[in-house]
Amino acid sequence: MRYVVVINLDYQSHEHGKLKALFGAISEAMREQGFVTDGRRFTIDTDPQEAQRLARLVIEQVEQQYNARGESIYVYIKEFFGFAMDSAVNLLLPPNDDIEVSELEEMDGINLVNFMHFLDK
Repeated sequence: MRYVVVINLDYQSHEHGKLKALFGAISEAMREQGFVTDGRRFTIDTDPQEAQRLARLVIEQVEQQYNARGESIYVYIKEFFGFAMDSAVNLLLPPNDDIEVSELEEMDGINLVNFMHFLDK
């Protein structure tokens, strides 16, 4: 199952350069744990509990690195949440009740490939 973790930092309240460096550190650590970076989202093919455990582990590891310098990353994190990709709704698509599916009648001599080519013209 594809699981998504979203990490948004508070760019409105903190210096951009500092947050860019922090997000770079988080991104690198997430990739090391098997996540794939997709903008501000990190995805992984694993069960939700394992994905959550790994994401929390990353944040805790980065927190410890910052603690060694006398800082905490938690003041910079605005959002940190996860969800199963199959529960995401693509809002660029019309609502499900606006989509109409019609079954095509059999057409002698026209296969699907030819029919799709016909539609492209």
